[in-house]
Amino acid sequence: MAKRNRGMTEQKRERLIQEGRGQGFGREYKPWLTIQDIPSVGCASRIFGWKTQRIHHCLSKIEKSYLYCLDWADDVIDIREQFPLNIEKTIQIAEKKGIRHPRDPKTKEVIVMTTDFLITVLRDNCQMIIARTIKPKKKLQEKRIQQKLFIERIYWEEQGIDWGVITDECLPQNLVKNIEWLHNVYWRESLEDIKDEYIGQVFTAFKKATVGVSRNESLAHFLQCMDQKIALDEGTSLKIFRHLLARKIIRTDMMRKIIISDTISRFETVVLSVEGARIDDSQKRTDSI
Repeated sequence: MAKRNRGMTEQKRERLIQEGRGQGFGREYKPWLTIQDIPSVGCASRIFGWKTQRIHHCLSKIEKSYLYCLDWADDVIDIREQFPLNIEKTIQIAEKKGIRHPRDPKTKEVIVMTTDFLITVLRDNCQMIIARTIKPKKKLQEKRIQQKLFIERIYWEEQGIDWGVITDECLPQNLVKNIEWLHNVYWRESLEDIKDEYIGQVFTAFKKATVGVSRNESLAHFLQCMDQKIALDEGTSLKIFRHLLARKIIRTDMMRKIIISDTISRFETVVLSVEGARIDDSQKRTDSI
């Protein structure tokens, strides 16, 4: 796909507003910036979100990792990335504090500042908004970065919204890697032509194994045997297992890296039957993943 003309002008800013950039909620939200709007550095990615059921535009590897964590968190109900700040307010803050407002390096036009993630969370049965900016820790020592973050912090403080910085060192890497391993099998359609009865058989057998003598059996051996028992293609039971884990029908300590040589005793089932726990993919969950 051809890259857009990335130089920012007042006309382009107005066009982005007309396109609905930075507006909407959930599936309807459109980020102010997409991966087509920035120079490619090989780290940008498009991720289909569990919570929002839309494509998220992550402009760095750290942003992608943080998105995985947000998708997994039970209290997160909406995620808006690359959220635009009111340009008049950020200019006012910059002028008041004697800081040079960010400008487009090509056109020299003042640009709209963005916050990487504006997140809606549900806490004590109340919805609240929090803002999070993503930065590599090593970048926090740069004076210009500090100035931009200062403008952003003051902006959100004036809105009465909790703002903070997430660095690469803040993210639990085992959790991130585990979610990444599960992320693309969350949806029922990702299992393609695997019949519901096969999913039920794998789940039922696994549930029995977690409370029986087989709980010390390796996950790899159990899933291999299930493929043979049901006459499934090699790896099918593993895919079903990942789907059930992504749906939190099967649970484990996600802060420990999951490896298929782990014993079954590491995992537990939380429902009596997989049929009763299946989530309708056409409906957006708002309480948890």
